[in-house]
Amino acid sequence: MRVFLAASIPRFEGIGDLIEAISKIPYSKPVRTPELHLTFRFFGDISPAHVEQLKGSLGEAKLRKFVIKVHGIGAFPSLAKANVLFLEVENSTEITENASLAAHVKPVTVEKRPFVPHITVGRFNKPADCTPLKKKFGSISFSTEISEITIYESILSEIGPVYNRLKTFQLK
Repeated sequence: MRVFLAASIPRFEGIGDLIEAISKIPYSKPVRTPELHLTFRFFGDISPAHVEQLKGSLGEAKLRKFVIKVHGIGAFPSLAKANVLFLEVENSTEITENASLAAHVKPVTVEKRPFVPHITVGRFNKPADCTPLKKKFGSISFSTEISEITIYESILSEIGPVYNRLKTFQLK
């Protein structure tokens, strides 16, 4: 099972327009709006037994509620040659602490990249110039309290990933 830990992000004003603009870029795969999320940890392919272990470990973790603040868009590796387009998330102590706790939840896998809080809104099969999107949607802004975190299974399909909620935890 392909599994990750994330906070679900509700729809907000302007996101539909951004997703529509992404869909007009050649080789794009916009993320479907109801499935936006802030990923804390990607576990990769793990067995059902490891998923059960993960549920137990997360039940004991002291993950805290936090406020998520979105301010603009960015891209990996750059706006001019984007492979991934994302909503920029203002980092906070709570987000950093939750990511640190999630990094040590069993089963432990080593993440090679540092945690960068972001919400993916589009992927591209070939590098895309997203600087026009930055001009149009750079002022997109949103804020809300996040009070739960979910273990998701990601099932890859031709239309993009489909996410199945395996277990949701209330944050303290």
